[in-house]
Amino acid sequence: MKKRVVLVSCVFLYLASIFLFKDPNCSSFELLHYSSRFTTPQFGHDSSPTNLNHLLFGLLGSEEAWHFRKEYIESWWRPNKTRGYLFLDVAPRGDDLLPWSSSSPPYRVSDNITQLIEETKHVAPTMARMVHGIMEVFREDHEGVRWVVMGDDDSIFFVDNMVDVLARYDHTKYYYLGGQSEFIMSNHWYSFNQAFGGAGFILSYPLAKAMSKYIESCLRRYPFLRSADQITMVCISDVGVILTPLKGSHQIDLRGDISGLLSSHPKAPLMSLHHLDATESIFPSIERRQSVRHLMKAANLDQSRMLQQVICYNRPSNWSFSISWGYSVHIYENILPRSHLQLPIETFQPWGVTPKDPPYYMLNTRWRTNDSCEAPHVFFMKNVEKTKRYEILTTYSRSSPRKLLSCSYSGNHSADYISKIEVYSPRRKRIETKIPSGEKLGFKRSSSFVDFAKELRSSRYVVCYEGKYFFIESKCVPSQGLNLDLGWCRIPSDDQDQELRVRVMVEIKSWGCKSVMRSHIRSWVLGQDQLSNPRSRSPVGSQVEDLELSRCQDLGIELGSGIWSRVGSEEAWHHRKPYIESWWRPNVTKGHLLLDVPPQGEDLLPWSLNSPPYRVSDDVPRLVNETNHVDPRVLRMVHGIMEVVREAHEGVRWVVMGDDDSIFFVDNMVDILSQYDHTKYYYFGGHSEFIMANYFFSFHQAFGGAGIILSYPLARAFANNVIACLKRYAYFRSADRTTMSCTADIGVNLSPLMGSHQSIEKTPQNKILTKYIRAWPRGIGVCLYPGSYPAEYVNEIHVYSPATKRLQINRCECCDVIHKAGSFKAAVRYRECKLDEIIA
Repeated sequence: MKKRVVLVSCVFLYLASIFLFKDPNCSSFELLHYSSRFTTPQFGHDSSPTNLNHLLFGLLGSEEAWHFRKEYIESWWRPNKTRGYLFLDVAPRGDDLLPWSSSSPPYRVSDNITQLIEETKHVAPTMARMVHGIMEVFREDHEGVRWVVMGDDDSIFFVDNMVDVLARYDHTKYYYLGGQSEFIMSNHWYSFNQAFGGAGFILSYPLAKAMSKYIESCLRRYPFLRSADQITMVCISDVGVILTPLKGSHQIDLRGDISGLLSSHPKAPLMSLHHLDATESIFPSIERRQSVRHLMKAANLDQSRMLQQVICYNRPSNWSFSISWGYSVHIYENILPRSHLQLPIETFQPWGVTPKDPPYYMLNTRWRTNDSCEAPHVFFMKNVEKTKRYEILTTYSRSSPRKLLSCSYSGNHSADYISKIEVYSPRRKRIETKIPSGEKLGFKRSSSFVDFAKELRSSRYVVCYEGKYFFIESKCVPSQGLNLDLGWCRIPSDDQDQELRVRVMVEIKSWGCKSVMRSHIRSWVLGQDQLSNPRSRSPVGSQVEDLELSRCQDLGIELGSGIWSRVGSEEAWHHRKPYIESWWRPNVTKGHLLLDVPPQGEDLLPWSLNSPPYRVSDDVPRLVNETNHVDPRVLRMVHGIMEVVREAHEGVRWVVMGDDDSIFFVDNMVDILSQYDHTKYYYFGGHSEFIMANYFFSFHQAFGGAGIILSYPLARAFANNVIACLKRYAYFRSADRTTMSCTADIGVNLSPLMGSHQSIEKTPQNKILTKYIRAWPRGIGVCLYPGSYPAEYVNEIHVYSPATKRLQINRCECCDVIHKAGSFKAAVRYRECKLDEIIA
């Protein structure tokens, strides 16, 4: 029988489907094309977008290993485009290295730090050399550099993705970016707070400059540490900076077949891979080093989609497709939920010595199975090419027969006869952009003007008008006018089509945060000859509309923009209400307490005005009967999200769910959430501090007691699908895991949030004073280290901090201690750290 071919274009369809609910007069293809025009905020004095020339790479290796590792680096290095150096322990030797290849980075021989090693008696000279390399690469070349990227001689970097990710950060601030290890014991042995160097760690220019200045003194402070990455982390900590994790950085502390991991990559740009010479070849039929070059064929055409998992379904055949773009495709002979398919199949083994019992990894996995309804048909990328229709075609071939019967549960729709899969994706960079689903972004005709009732931001908005898409870029400024960029764009029939941008001025009738502005928008229609000859451009036809821009607001959000709701029990509320009343602000905070039954007892009735207003949860027995759920309590808590959305007030941007003993610091929440676009789908929260809790439930869920935050569009989508989701996961006994699975099925994964703290009272000097009293005597002897003094007599500490709100600049504040010998009080004053100040 002639082998058939399955044509899969679900990558394109998935992206397009996001926008199908918009104005029917507007083509979703137009929006996909022009969403790639969104600009990235820039920082500092140089407003130019971050590009590859702003990145400086420092690779640390040995001459001995470079003979067989150079192909890993050459697979991604771009001669005359990427900047950086390879630092070897000795000069290169051998016919395979000399003359030095122009495809390799230029090399340098590391500094001789023998004297430093001997003086400090450093226990790991090789590790000291690697850390010292940070100073050496910065010394070699730093003109115009914004970011310094350090890696090993087998690190594989995806530099286009790096540029896109780093463009989101302010390179003028202190940043230390990188990834953890996948192997839980590696993090335990070294640190959960360090970046693993094989996956690459990234330093902003100011931090790299500070490190290069103090690296030798740091090596003298820590001669007893045996890991280069750990030394780097503590040196950076001494400058007051902690790690900002990057999801797409992969240390690959794994053994064996890692295809299961690569086939279920998290929703984050792929930044790096490491240790591929310690695993099996990532493509089964290709030699290990050549398999990396094969992977880079796809990366050279589109890094934004590399390994990005897209899940789609063929309902007539009951098939689920899981696509890891540029790498693999899995076909399942069953309709499986996204939350299940997003878990990597455990095809790999741990890196080193493991505990007797799991967890072994910093992620949840699926076990391999012989169940024909859950075991995939596996296809690996065979070829990648551009098409004439402005698309990229990736072709995937079956790796080997599955050797299982077809899934009888799904109707015996076998996929055994499929030998090849073709995936079509747009030839445009994938941008994480969602048009708000709650408010219509568009021009609306009225008698004399077009009403665009959308608050202005320092960002771009897409506007639909008469079947065309426009971009409006605006900024609220206290001046005589407001600059708008209006771009009129046509659907590209080929690569030669262009777009026209017209600058217009909008006069502000009265300045103020809620002022109303009007202007005439004049859009020109140009002929093809004028498009090809910019100097001859002049209006051929014109159309005039009035534009009213209202509600020009501050970029931040107010407390009333969030709705804080808790799910609790009447029985527990008798003794738990002080927790909630401690932070609840009557008539300011919005939200409700959802109880299982109406309140009873004199301590609850009449209902306190200091408590949130209460509601009684919906009829749980009816819902249990409707969904066949095994745990009514779990059902009530998850269903509560829908009940909260149903009660939601106008203007709500974020829905915050918690327990009846959750203590929230709402001002900090507002500050954090104001940094995110509430019109997109966001699922925020925190992990458990107890690693087994993450393992038992999920490393990818938010734990509800610490608070779960959903953007309003996601909360509304969640509410619309909650009954179907509760039916789908009727066997789950965890509300948080159910919530995670429901959001995953909508296509949204967790964005972890770190906690924050709050201060107490103001002083007349415009400072905040917090007082700390000794809890109990320490009860141990005095430190006998030379120069140390006892602190047993200090009973009270006064800490003075600025009354102004602390800005998040990814660096801790510094402080000065004032204490007179013999005094039982000490004073501490906060201040901004000096540029290169070492805190240790």
